[in-house]
Amino acid sequence: MSPGRGVILRYGLPGGMAMKLRLTVHRVQFGTRNYRIIQPRPIPVHATLRDAHGCFHLRVDRTTAWQFAGLWELLARSPRSILYFPIRRNAMADDAVDWQANLAPLDLVLVHHSLQLRHSVWPQIRRHLGAGRAQTVNVSDEAIRIRAEQDYPQLGYRENLDRFEHRVYAETLFLTGSAAMFGSVVGEFSHVADHSCDHTELPPLRYCAEFDLVDKPRWPVEVTELFIGHTENWSASQ
Repeated sequence: MSPGRGVILRYGLPGGMAMKLRLTVHRVQFGTRNYRIIQPRPIPVHATLRDAHGCFHLRVDRTTAWQFAGLWELLARSPRSILYFPIRRNAMADDAVDWQANLAPLDLVLVHHSLQLRHSVWPQIRRHLGAGRAQTVNVSDEAIRIRAEQDYPQLGYRENLDRFEHRVYAETLFLTGSAAMFGSVVGEFSHVADHSCDHTELPPLRYCAEFDLVDKPRWPVEVTELFIGHTENWSASQ
């Protein structure tokens, strides 16, 4: 695994390799609740999220795919944290401009069900983030590899209600789920990064993955999808 650019650093450790994630950690008091919000540091510029009215399209380069894999693994083990990607102002990839130009850009927020975050309070929380505190966290390559190889047979059953709930509010896509659900997507990002040089007959979008979202976990399930697409063809202005 080789992330490049220095957004994510990897180094040798006894027993394997590790991913060093640079974070900004915010503590926000809102009413009687204290929220811990994590952001990647620096904010990835080669990532865009667009609302395609029935599905969502997330574009990343290889470095950012690794970064997202590590961050989703971290969140799967941190149920008291909210993960925030303020990416809605990022410029689009050059190859995405034509067909995505009229799609609404979105930030991304990941939150565990147990926090019971009300979407309506997010704009106030966002305004009070402040400078935050720099922090570095290690995530092992082995943990990501295990996630990527793990089967989640329960996700294949129609009756399974442990799914991501999604909501768009305040220019933000909120994904709310369980630790197992966040963990199940780690492999999607690592696969996108691992296969970033494949499918060169279809450049510049060389590989994509997808997973299901629901409005609410109920039966019958109404599903939309989030597509993760890899491209390295980003605007030179970035």
